[in-house]
Amino acid sequence: MILEGHRRWLQSQQHTPVPRVSLSASRPMILPPLSMDLGLLMISIGAVNLWRARQKST
Repeated sequence: MILEGHRRWLQSQQHTPVPRVSLSASRPMILPPLSMDLGLLMISIGAVNLWRARQKST
């Protein structure tokens, strides 16, 4: 019911879509995306934790 009212409101507005311009399209990507950086950070933290746990067990 709420969604249908929202759809009617959107249709009544008759907005023209705004083109989305990507800033990365004009220049080459030098650094990897932030999500890749965070993923590698999490993997390295896990590897260090495993290494420390093995060192303590011996």
